[in-house]
Amino acid sequence: MEQTAQPEKTPQLPVSEQEVQIQAPSFREKIQAQKKKILIGLGVFFGILILVGAVFGIYKYAQNQIPFEPAGEPTPEVATPTPDPTAEWQTYVNEEYGYSIKYPQEVTVTTDDVQDLVSFKFPEEGKWVADLSVRHYQNPEGLNPQAFYQKSFNEGKLEAEKKNWPPPPEPLKSETIKIDNLEGFQVRNSAYEAYQRTTYLGQGETMVAISFYDENPNDPAQEKHLASFNLMLSTFKFLDQNQTDETANWETFSDEKYGFAIKYPSDWVVKVQDSTVLFSENGPSGSRIGFNSPQKTMFGDNFWLNIYRISQASEQTALDNFKIFHAGDPCLDCGTQGVRLGNEDFLKVAEQKGGYIGYIKIRNGKYFEISYMDPGVQILNEQIEQILSTFQFVD
Repeated sequence: MEQTAQPEKTPQLPVSEQEVQIQAPSFREKIQAQKKKILIGLGVFFGILILVGAVFGIYKYAQNQIPFEPAGEPTPEVATPTPDPTAEWQTYVNEEYGYSIKYPQEVTVTTDDVQDLVSFKFPEEGKWVADLSVRHYQNPEGLNPQAFYQKSFNEGKLEAEKKNWPPPPEPLKSETIKIDNLEGFQVRNSAYEAYQRTTYLGQGETMVAISFYDENPNDPAQEKHLASFNLMLSTFKFLDQNQTDETANWETFSDEKYGFAIKYPSDWVVKVQDSTVLFSENGPSGSRIGFNSPQKTMFGDNFWLNIYRISQASEQTALDNFKIFHAGDPCLDCGTQGVRLGNEDFLKVAEQKGGYIGYIKIRNGKYFEISYMDPGVQILNEQIEQILSTFQFVD
């Protein structure tokens, strides 16, 4: 039987143990290699993260650094001026007792010759009234405010005992204060903060008692009224008796027909127009006195302070005559306020945002108006105030 030939086997070389390990790594070695790759990757990732953080930190640090500037003169600090809350207020001047005090536009000023006082009445809010009054006293002994108060208080107690009246209440609080470099004495006669307080101030043989009174101790406007009172009190000044009167060398314009006089600076020009038609063809005729200042307004215009007079006023109010006189209302947002000019009470009519300002009055059947357009120049405004303070009816 014939046998099939078998293929020859290729002889294989013996394989060493090291070669077997290289060709066939173990599972443990694979795990270790994988861990190594992961650790390398994490190292690279954290390295980049640290590098980015360092760069960002350097950037922020540089931003916060103050840049170097060469040494030189320090930049001066400019102080911001504090606005004067009383800048737009009126000024009351009492020549007889030699003092002045400022008051808000909305306050009405009245005088009481019997009690010898001046009252500054705040607008009514609801049914309550608050006011400030300045009462005048003679002080021939020249006592200081505290001594004057104590003497007056003791005399009041003796008078009450003689007439079997209740004694005057002891003040709940008293203190020494300073106003315009003057030492004053303030007493409070109520437990309420703004209910009633009186401040005594003196100069020479004159003593004034400035009292604030709020009818309602629970008045919701009490805080506002008290703030106004304190501001008014801070503006009180005794006039310097040795100070030269700036109006002493001024000219005086007198009108015998209408019975008034007013002073004006000697470099102003006066122009009188009689029996002229005023403002419009529909308005009543009257006369005008114009006082022209050499000082220009903020707009570069000539400034005129005018006094208008109408012989026959209507039987209506001063405000009604004002509208008739101007053939309508000369301003859209005019406000009114009672004020004192010289020795007479006037009604002030003024635009709320500046512009027309007028002082009107009916006296002995005649209509008077002192008016001007706000010049917007401080020097002019001060002169206008001085001029108006010299106005007097002389008949």
